[in-house]
Amino acid sequence: MTNLVIVESPAKKGTIEKYLGDGWQVEASYGHIRDLPGDAMGVDFESYEPDYVASERGRSTIAKLKRIAQGADEVYLATDLDREGEAISWHLAQVLNLKNPKRITFNEITKKAVTEAVRNPRTLDYDLFYAQQGRRVADRLVGWRVSPELNNATGMRLSAGRVQSPAVRLIVERERQIQNFKPTKHYGVTLNFITDDLKWSAEWDTSQITSEHQPYVLFKDIADKIYLTKNVTVISQEQKLKKVGPPAPFITTTLQKAGNIALKLSPKETMKVAQALFDKGLITYHRTDNPNLSDDGIELIKAHLTEKGYEDHISEKPNTWKSKAEAQEAHEAIRPTDFALDITSEISDKNTQLLFKMIRMRALLSQMKAAEFQVKNIVLESEKEFDVLEGKKALFTAKGSVLQYEGWKAFGKDESEEEHKKESDSLLPQLNDKDNCVVTKGQVVEKKTKAPKRYTQPSLIARLEKEGIGRPSTYASIIDNIENREYVQIKKNQYHALKSGEIVVDSLVDRFKFIDLDFTRTMERGLDKIAKGELKYKTLMTALDAQLVSEIEELKNNPLREVYECPKCGEPLRQKTGKNGVFWGCSAYQESGCDFIAQNDDGKPMEQPSEVPACPDCTSPMKRIKGKKGFFWGCTNYENGCKKTMDDDNGKAVEKSFEPSTEHLCPKCGHGLNRIKGSKGFFWGCSNFKSGGCDYITDDKKGQPAQAYDCPECGKRLRQGTRNNSKEQNWFCSGYKDGCKFNTDDKDGKPIFK
Repeated sequence: MTNLVIVESPAKKGTIEKYLGDGWQVEASYGHIRDLPGDAMGVDFESYEPDYVASERGRSTIAKLKRIAQGADEVYLATDLDREGEAISWHLAQVLNLKNPKRITFNEITKKAVTEAVRNPRTLDYDLFYAQQGRRVADRLVGWRVSPELNNATGMRLSAGRVQSPAVRLIVERERQIQNFKPTKHYGVTLNFITDDLKWSAEWDTSQITSEHQPYVLFKDIADKIYLTKNVTVISQEQKLKKVGPPAPFITTTLQKAGNIALKLSPKETMKVAQALFDKGLITYHRTDNPNLSDDGIELIKAHLTEKGYEDHISEKPNTWKSKAEAQEAHEAIRPTDFALDITSEISDKNTQLLFKMIRMRALLSQMKAAEFQVKNIVLESEKEFDVLEGKKALFTAKGSVLQYEGWKAFGKDESEEEHKKESDSLLPQLNDKDNCVVTKGQVVEKKTKAPKRYTQPSLIARLEKEGIGRPSTYASIIDNIENREYVQIKKNQYHALKSGEIVVDSLVDRFKFIDLDFTRTMERGLDKIAKGELKYKTLMTALDAQLVSEIEELKNNPLREVYECPKCGEPLRQKTGKNGVFWGCSAYQESGCDFIAQNDDGKPMEQPSEVPACPDCTSPMKRIKGKKGFFWGCTNYENGCKKTMDDDNGKAVEKSFEPSTEHLCPKCGHGLNRIKGSKGFFWGCSNFKSGGCDYITDDKKGQPAQAYDCPECGKRLRQGTRNNSKEQNWFCSGYKDGCKFNTDDKDGKPIFK
């Protein structure tokens, strides 16, 4: 008798075979074996059933598993226990023609968990599968329906994503908050004291003159008066016990945050390391949003802490945490399967070792007693009254804290938090009410409000989780997507919005609901309802598709900008990027082969001339081109050797002529003038420049040489231009490089001489 167990990762194979013993064979699917096609929508719009195709690796995997499954008495599908895992099992059942597959799951790869799973198999959970399919099809509907319309609407190669676009929106909006932020300077006062050789301080309670609408003291002269306080009196004291509980065990989001902060790993890298730990049976399943541990996990922690001599610090009741409303809570928080394990004997990779140690530390701390602090607040009152306080005395507050019981802090430090506060006592003296305290030193404290912080990878994931965008298995891929699309950029571990990201957001907001955080959250809840059997798959997909179709129609009726049509076939033109920069190409290139292209002219396709001249040398068509110094014309037969170029004169091709004009003569030496193309347009210059050294030049006025004027200071030619940072016309001496600084105003195209 042979039983076949199919898992996702080959790393699990040896461990599970060892636990099951003889008569069992374990093989891997290597993740997903089928997906939607890459070159088509792949979704039927009547049933919303996908057209799945096997991946390149999936085809060979399917063939291998078919051969093995035919000789097996029973087939157990042991893919991961989330929606993705259920979908992989469903696909395996389909392609292997399994009539009664046995579905098994385990939260940890231990002998107890594996053997218990095979003793209690279940059937496939079709609701869970349809929830995963719903996510995949919803992403496809948004991406494939909206992205082409977004491209047409913007003329750029952009993409829309159901969760990708809301994530980019968060970064773009934070970017604009930072750019528009104006710091507010405000003031406070600190008083310093020495009582019984103990140095301590108190802060002015500015709420005496601030309000909800104006929470800051904006005028320094007010703080300057309060700072003159020399004596204060104790008017009240409060002392209470404050308990600080241990951190919760890791869930997916907090693990990704810890991996980034402590180990500088990206979310994707953290999940890869965690997957390796899970596959080797060292930790429980790492895709979870449940912060609570199982009873077995808690018992393992208690046993380990007791063995290490920390029995007195174990919490009397198991510590639990409230999960967010949308948490799936399918399995417990992340913890080691063996707390006494020396991981260095199992794994040599440094990051893997460190991540395991962090997981173990957080799990152990989670079941210890709270630390206890004695917190003391003293309120003091100034001796004198102040006019700036409307005749009232100033109030000051001193705060102190002393650790009285270490609790979980006795065991070790949690190194996974973004900011570590120094755990030091802040002592206050023993005082009685109405005691007088003399100020040893006062100081005005100048402060500034700070702009919102840019998102980091951990803080963005935390915000996505808070907003209900995505689920534990999708956070890493969301981060990957927005970075690979180049809509955002990471600088010094912080997200900065790029122009393309801003264009995507501005194009979608107020036009498509899926970019709204509320809509995305509602969609995720709908997928959760499908998983629970409370909502039909087709119902949710139909509603989403109808919404998209309606919004796309509205976009077509009210376009974002002028849509530029291809002059050859009438389809929209789109911006593209080639080796020489941005250009415009026909959107029908792949479908119909239309090869029309145009150069980019300040964000729009270059206007095509009504008449295309023939090359004087080879008769091939000439092409208008935008170069570094302006437009010119080049022969389209360039690749075959014709290098003929011509100047551009307001959209017309003109020969580069250096033949002296017989109509226009130089007023200085009598030689003919040449019309010359420069970097800023045409001008006229004397043909006797090289041979005779005549430096006469003048501007071009509609193809004719403009009247020339000489500088009254040095005799050189005056040139027409514009003043700095304005459009105001003026005249200046062409000898400015030689030191002549003459310039004058313009009136009706002529210089004004005083």
